[in-house]
Amino acid sequence: KKDDSEQSKLSPDCPEEQQDDDNDTKEHHQTRTPMEAFTKKAREDVDDTLNLLKQLNVTYSSVLKYFGEDENMPSNDFFGTLQSFVVEFKKAAEHVEKLERQRLKEKLKKAAKKVV
Repeated sequence: KKDDSEQSKLSPDCPEEQQDDDNDTKEHHQTRTPMEAFTKKAREDVDDTLNLLKQLNVTYSSVLKYFGEDENMPSNDFFGTLQSFVVEFKKAAEHVEKLERQRLKEKLKKAAKKVV
């Protein structure tokens, strides 16, 4: 059974452990148990992930603001709307291109009749 001082070292919210991590020495690193090393690495990974999530939320909020949407809009609603817009935009662009090709074809026909 571990004593209280060892138990507090393994607690993720323990200030002593963070201080211990800050003062990490080569000697201490070599005596760290595999579980301590795993816990330290896992905590760093979680912290990194949480920081990325914060950045993502800030970026998402700015995108919503840019498009004039409510900042509390769920992402699946926003991206669903965006996808629908893109699909309809592509359909409209294809329709306009088709009309332009038809107009050009008619123009060429009229020009060819004048030449003959």
